[in-house]
Amino acid sequence: MSDRLGLNPLALMRLRAEVEHVDEVENRGKRRRETSVPQRKNPPKDDPRSSLYAV
Repeated sequence: MSDRLGLNPLALMRLRAEVEHVDEVENRGKRRRETSVPQRKNPPKDDPRSSLYAV
């Protein structure tokens, strides 16, 4: 079972698993979050839905 889940080095090699560097992933996530947040010009102050957005 551990071979199928990739729980040991040999299983990881067989599954061709790749480990990403943390800096690259953080930068990619930061860029994605910056572009996905909608920019509203004048949201209504009393509407509670004005702070919600879909990702």
